[in-house]
Amino acid sequence: MPLLAAFPKGFFDDLVARRMTVFQWIDIAAPAYRLPLTGNDRMYQGVPIGFSFPFYGRNYETLNVSTNGFLSFTDVYPSPNNMPLPKDSTNVPTNLLAPFWDNLNFGTTQCTYARHTADQFVLSWVGVNSASTGGGTFTFQVILEASGRITYQYLSMAGIVNRATVGIQNLERDDGLTVAFDENYLHDGLATRFQLGPSWLSVDPSNFIVPPGGTRNVAVHFDARGLANGDYAGEIKVQSNDLETPAVIVPVGLHVGSLDVTLDLDPNTLNRNSHGRWVNGTITLPPSYDPHQIDISSVLVQSSVPVDSSGPVTYSGQSLHCKFDRQSIFDVVPEGEHVPVIVTGRLVDDTWFAGLDVVRMIRPHVGTPPSATYSAGSQVDLAWSDGGPAVMHYDLWFSANDGDSWSLVAGGITERHIVWHVPLAATNNGVLELVAVDAAGVMGSWMSNTIRILPVAAGTEVALPLQLALKHVGANPAQGRAVLELSVPKRSEMSVTVFDIRGARVRSLAQRVFEPGWHRLEWDGLRDDGGIAGTGVYFVRADCGGRVLSTRVAMLR
Repeated sequence: MPLLAAFPKGFFDDLVARRMTVFQWIDIAAPAYRLPLTGNDRMYQGVPIGFSFPFYGRNYETLNVSTNGFLSFTDVYPSPNNMPLPKDSTNVPTNLLAPFWDNLNFGTTQCTYARHTADQFVLSWVGVNSASTGGGTFTFQVILEASGRITYQYLSMAGIVNRATVGIQNLERDDGLTVAFDENYLHDGLATRFQLGPSWLSVDPSNFIVPPGGTRNVAVHFDARGLANGDYAGEIKVQSNDLETPAVIVPVGLHVGSLDVTLDLDPNTLNRNSHGRWVNGTITLPPSYDPHQIDISSVLVQSSVPVDSSGPVTYSGQSLHCKFDRQSIFDVVPEGEHVPVIVTGRLVDDTWFAGLDVVRMIRPHVGTPPSATYSAGSQVDLAWSDGGPAVMHYDLWFSANDGDSWSLVAGGITERHIVWHVPLAATNNGVLELVAVDAAGVMGSWMSNTIRILPVAAGTEVALPLQLALKHVGANPAQGRAVLELSVPKRSEMSVTVFDIRGARVRSLAQRVFEPGWHRLEWDGLRDDGGIAGTGVYFVRADCGGRVLSTRVAMLR
């Protein structure tokens, strides 16, 4: 029949490993009260403790002392026959403190002394004899402190000590602790301490029967309420009648507080070609922790956005790489130049973690958001206020598949308005995104609600460009930046490139599929290598399946 006890380190300090606490005998004979105990198997009742002493969830003001080397807060039975603890038997006292529970005989000369102060009670058995012939003479004491700490001290144990019990037991006789039972444990100068601490560790059930060859599951409970942040160590002791392994000690640990991790999250970084509805996130653990132990289902950004279940999860070194739904991130991350974003999660069977990143989220504000439904080929006026004086330009993107992939509607927009030509292809999952850009890169973006595009009704004519065309719009000569318009009558794949007057390639502006309609392109006056294209004449060429269009741009610096 196994008996389980769970001990946080410091709960019953040093008892399981039987390490000695500091021995410091308190001599109380002269100023103490001598209890009128004589003879054999006697009990003296109602000794005042001097303060309210906590023991197994109850408080006591007085106690009863036995000649047989124990005291009880409630029982008056002197009980000469010692037993292991806990023990559910009427022969075993309740609420028991047993520093040396044995059959002892006071005769007429042996004595017990008690003394108390405002926060300490001391009870000493001085020179008491064993009731067995040649058993020995013993001097020992119990120290109670207002904090609930219990100390047993042994000054002189001259005799046979392997017939006694050292331990404690509660009122119900179903919880207790045996330090020693009928074994050679006690000696001169020994101190053993029971120290009450946070009850953060427990087991259920605490005793049960396992048949030969059988198994039994035991629930181990951790409770961090009221505990300060830090690491707590404890152990679970399994005692049984197994002859080969009568006792097994299992160490356990509890970490209170979260593990600090590193978060790298940029809501403004987006793969436009595929999976554009996701935000990339990287969580990096400290050394010695394995990112494979992260419980993916527990990871949340801003306590609300989980890892996107359809996105890939990968690992490298100490890092977990995952995806979060972009629109959900936009909904919970406030606007600002330096916005703290927090990720939390759990390591399986270990601890919680938290990480912080600071992101930039300065969005343009569209004055009248688009409606939910449009007809294919219609036109929509979009106007917005900027995100600040540092904005250099805006890019307008459209996705027909809820952000999974995107096409550029117009790039390099310096005005605060644009006419959006609704695509001809019908969809129930359209999304518009307006991106603000400054010298440091993307500042933030605005995303529309889901847009439904109705198919063109039979017989309805849609105004579309009649022919493929490329033209330079705006000031000419251009002052460091040139805006172009590309007219596309049907869906086409094309490249748009800037060349100098010698025919050398300067900058690639686009290489993708364009939907039917009008598309704005902007050349920022830079070369492909990031250098500044100088003052001069340049040619912009659009190549569509072998058909080439070009326009001339004069650039001033």
